[in-house]
Amino acid sequence: MLNPLLFSLALSAAAPAPCPADTACVIRDTETYSFRFTYPMAAARIAGLDGLLRERATEAEAALAEAAAENGQNGRLRFETNYRLDAELPEIVALTGTTDAWDGQRVETIMFDPRNRERLDLVNLFGAETFDNFFFWSRPRGIRAAQDSFCHALSEAVRARRAELQLRELDMACPDIEDQQVAPICNGRGRILAMRAYVTPEDSRAVDPDAPRPYAIDFDMTAEMIGVMKQRYRVAFGLPGETRGRRRRSCPGA
Repeated sequence: MLNPLLFSLALSAAAPAPCPADTACVIRDTETYSFRFTYPMAAARIAGLDGLLRERATEAEAALAEAAAENGQNGRLRFETNYRLDAELPEIVALTGTTDAWDGQRVETIMFDPRNRERLDLVNLFGAETFDNFFFWSRPRGIRAAQDSFCHALSEAVRARRAELQLRELDMACPDIEDQQVAPICNGRGRILAMRAYVTPEDSRAVDPDAPRPYAIDFDMTAEMIGVMKQRYRVAFGLPGETRGRRRRSCPGA
């Protein structure tokens, strides 16, 4: 069994400060850079997910060290990533990581299947046999349904923001949902009723050149999305307004 205290100490052996409570972390300060990478201890206890996060930390620090070496004597570079736990369900564990670094700010999400010990992309939630086929092009029906829900929510958000500032309405070409970082929104009853898409800066500027920051869009689960979902994930999802609860549930953000 993983000992949280020993694990935390091992990760931060060279750190000038202890990990925040209930987290695993890598904290390192050198003459050329400052590195912080933290994630919930609950994620560290999940086989496979812990290794994925530690691999991300290793890669991030390596990139930081390389950039710091190229930076020379122009000051210390900084990198800080903090992951929060969005959902800890028997079928899906989800985290959202926010990064503030020398090369900008960004958001990265993780969906993870704790039973199969593998990372999930949005497309992995849907049955491979449920495709819409158009000549030489095909797409899972679940992704098409997710795209429709996302585009509707994004269009409403852009229209509302621009109307509030009395800016002219734009003809919007909706970006691809699979190009965005997507996280589930889990309610207090242990079901995922919506998803949150962190729209890339490039796509945010494309749909709204005057946007002060990238869009974060909540879009509802739909019956069409759930209907073509793989059976092992379907039980974790529900429709907006659903009140059914589950015995095993953990939705820290609810």
